[in-house]
Amino acid sequence: MTRKKVLITLSIILVCSATLFTACKHVGQNRGELCLDYVTEVLDLTAEQEQQLNEIRDEIMAKVDAVHDGHDAMHDTLRSQLTSESVDKAVLKDLVANHRQQVDGIITLAIDRLSDFHSTLTPEQKEKLITKLEKLEKHHKSRWHH
Repeated sequence: MTRKKVLITLSIILVCSATLFTACKHVGQNRGELCLDYVTEVLDLTAEQEQQLNEIRDEIMAKVDAVHDGHDAMHDTLRSQLTSESVDKAVLKDLVANHRQQVDGIITLAIDRLSDFHSTLTPEQKEKLITKLEKLEKHHKSRWHH
């Protein structure tokens, strides 16, 4: 695979991850549903592909929820360190390292699952995805580079 194709594939995976797991994060119980519906519609996914995408979302969101469940404990540790006479750097570094390890695990899982999903796309679906990615890229460049 050429370098350009690898970069496009990685970009697609990352855009899908971002679309699926961040853009709709505040929708409550249905978080991600709007994004999945959008991706399903844009790519004209088959029922099997849609089911696989839903399973990927559920697996990743379970990991994300587990990280979020630990936020209160993390905040408590940070608060106790900041209110103490002196800050224990080792405790804070461990806190950040553990959180980073959890997030890295989610990123690795997302890349692995979305890479598997990408392999199920037809050439036409991949072309639609690339076209959409290019439109998003142009839109973002025009917004940030006036």
